[in-house]
Amino acid sequence: MGHKVLKILDEKATKEELSTMFQLLSGALKHQSTADAKATAAAYLLSLDGISHWALKTATRDIMRGKAEGLSRTFMPSAPELYAYCDKLERDIRGCVEYVFKALEKPEAVS
Repeated sequence: MGHKVLKILDEKATKEELSTMFQLLSGALKHQSTADAKATAAAYLLSLDGISHWALKTATRDIMRGKAEGLSRTFMPSAPELYAYCDKLERDIRGCVEYVFKALEKPEAVS
């Protein structure tokens, strides 16, 4: 199970998935009126390069449901904010898997 989770995290989001996510968020949330849409999209592509498909999908869902802790429910997150959120999702899952692996490797305590 743990290896399957790690494999899922190794599946990186494609440019098409990143583009779809950007269009969804930019259509659903307010963004800075001074923002250049093309520059913002390019910043998202650059910042989120290497993020897993799972983290991108989870972050997008969390944002759309208003459950992305630390991110606005009204305004579109900046590229660095979204990267930080996705990165935290990945680190948290990897940490849980590593904890379980280490716990399984420890010999049981003998009474």
